[in-house]
Amino acid sequence: MNSSQDNGRAFCGSTTNEVRVTTLIAMNAIHPDDVLCLIQLHCSGSILWMANYNSLALHYEAFHFKQSTLWLRMSRSRRTTPDQRLALLRQRLKDLSPDTMIADLRLALWDESNFVVAQVAKFVREHTLSELIPDLVSAYLRFLRDGAECDKGCRAKLAIVEALMPLDFEEPDFWLAGMKYRQQEPVWNGSIDTAIDVRGVCAFGLVRSRLVAPSDLLIALTDLLADSEFVARAHAARAIAAAGLPGCVALLRLKASLGDLNSEVSGACFTGLLELDASRHVEFVAAFLQSHTDAAIEAALALGSSRNREAAMLLLKACQRCSSDRMEPFWISLGLSRQPEAVEFLISRINTASPGAVHAIRALAPIRSYDNIANRVLAAVQSSGSRELAAAHRTEFLPQPDAPE
Repeated sequence: MNSSQDNGRAFCGSTTNEVRVTTLIAMNAIHPDDVLCLIQLHCSGSILWMANYNSLALHYEAFHFKQSTLWLRMSRSRRTTPDQRLALLRQRLKDLSPDTMIADLRLALWDESNFVVAQVAKFVREHTLSELIPDLVSAYLRFLRDGAECDKGCRAKLAIVEALMPLDFEEPDFWLAGMKYRQQEPVWNGSIDTAIDVRGVCAFGLVRSRLVAPSDLLIALTDLLADSEFVARAHAARAIAAAGLPGCVALLRLKASLGDLNSEVSGACFTGLLELDASRHVEFVAAFLQSHTDAAIEAALALGSSRNREAAMLLLKACQRCSSDRMEPFWISLGLSRQPEAVEFLISRINTASPGAVHAIRALAPIRSYDNIANRVLAAVQSSGSRELAAAHRTEFLPQPDAPE
């Protein structure tokens, strides 16, 4: 491999038990920074090293395949579907040794189908196969090229970054680039950005990296908090809370105070503050319960979900005087707190068939298995004598028959 014409071309002998693979690589636009990857393929006991540049497309033309390399042949055949290749791969993985399994998964990550690569990436994540980190990164870079065509919906790229997270992949430049990636895809009368969740996952990847300076991390997260897509902004707020840096609290409080066009972003800020230090920020979050916007509902949900006693008491006071249009979300949030005073308040509303008692039943349904709540709710419904509450109890607490087809 002394010349550019020989790059990416390697041959293994053509004996009966070996495989000859020809790699055809488009040699244009080779950058000096491209990393030379060596892919080790185990084929019936023989080893084939194939040189390949990360930024180039790799195409295989394979001959004399035995059973161990059948999947590679099928993956490059137009006569097989992605589902068929996945079925074969799953069948092979059941009986393969760890080394052979890694080799098959490595090949599968070169599949041209983003669906196949996404499923393989999920398998790698579930089994924590850190040996495949370079292959995941290579596959991700490959799907960046013409992403809207070869990886619609960012299916493969999202699965890959999610797989890299538990593998402790810490390269900050990779995560930073992912936080800035956008992929516009056409829809009726316009286009949408399908890389929103990719940016969000990469934000958490950067938070987990020990190789990024705290100041650079905070700048990157702040930039994402100003993203044009509200889902990305919500991801940023959660990642800021996960980072837990000294400046994160101030940043979340500032964003919560300024508000957002979408209340989900405010809710992520509220939840993040309570996760960082509930006792310190509970009153700040509770102040939003008086808001006339959906931020009040997000604040109630954050307070209830925190399961903090002080938060539950402040939410309880708000529930006792909230308007009818806020009653259901406030009471359901109160039920999530599981605090004894909250449960007693909700059961008392059922017992007296107070206005909104149906909401109280719905609020207690998710925590029915705690502290004998199911039996207490049943007793309160029977004591009320209300047919409406009895019907609501049957719907929320009792198993429902399957709907007819």
